[in-house]
Amino acid sequence: MTGPGKSSTQNLALTGLTSEDLAETLGWDVAHADATLAVMGTDPRDIWLVRDYLEREITSAGGMPRPYSTPP
Repeated sequence: MTGPGKSSTQNLALTGLTSEDLAETLGWDVAHADATLAVMGTDPRDIWLVRDYLEREITSAGGMPRPYSTPP
């Protein structure tokens, strides 16, 4: 994946979670979680929600999130 969704996908990988895990946690279906991770056709508020969630998960485990090259 290239483009704005790349950082989200990389950060998801750093958490060890799957898009299915993300969808379940946020109360979404997997298609919505995948679209949000890809930054395609989804509400910008959802993109920020995912970004904040992933960053919180990574930092709480002592990791460093990948920076976002473009605002999600």
